Amino acid sequence: MNLHKSSHPDLQSVDTLRAAALRSLPRWGMTCREIRLLKHRENAVFKIVSDRGNSYALRVHRDRHHSDAALHSELQ
Repeated sequence: MNLHKSSHPDLQSVDTLRAAALRSLPRWGMTCREIRLLKHRENAVFKIVSDRGNSYALRVHRDRHHSDAALHSELQ
C-alpha cells in the first residue's frame, strides 16, 4: 500500500486521521493500495485508490467537530 505522507506541520493529527480513514474502509467492503492526503483543515480529505484501481474521496472529520445529525444531513 502506498501511504503518502503530508508535509503539513500537524503530522500527528494527520496520521491519526489517516489511520481512521484506513480503519473505515472495511465498513465499505474496501481495501486500498494508495491513500493520499488531499486537504487538511477542520477535516481531512483523502484520495483512496482501491485494490481494484477505483479512485474515491474520503472525508474524515475530527471527533465531535460535527453533530451526527449534521453529518447525516450531508448524505441526504
